[in-house]
Amino acid sequence: MKNTSYLLTILTAFTLVFTSCSKDDDKDEPKPSIEAQLSQKTWELDEHEVQFDGQSPQDVMDIVHEQAGTDDIAFKLDGKGEFALILDGDEEENGEYEIDGDKIIWNYPLTYTWAESDDDIHDYEFELNGNTLTLTSKSTNLDGNEFEETITFKVR
Repeated sequence: MKNTSYLLTILTAFTLVFTSCSKDDDKDEPKPSIEAQLSQKTWELDEHEVQFDGQSPQDVMDIVHEQAGTDDIAFKLDGKGEFALILDGDEEENGEYEIDGDKIIWNYPLTYTWAESDDDIHDYEFELNGNTLTLTSKSTNLDGNEFEETITFKVR
């Protein structure tokens, strides 16, 4: 009888030890801010389209490549409000940016919006989906025509 009682006590103790609560170590890591996610990567130009009101989107990559003098176009954000335009692997030009919610406000020069405006700074709504960054802007060109510009970058 003593052995049975002793055995039940040990079995109960083991059960309590292995089923007791412990601190939850499975917490998700905090997700980095959008700016941190953007600034940790070099973004290479992948697609660039302009769509005028009521028309099909037009691919303007050839125009952008001609304007830049290369088809190797990328940028990198420093996380502190400045970006570098990278052409053929070399930093060619610096500019400023600001992240405001789902918008980036910057003076990135290789855009239709920048070329068709008297202003240097423009805002784009952005969507970050894994290794793809899509920028979209609606504006009016110097001739008064409304257009939507969509620029897609991929992680290099």
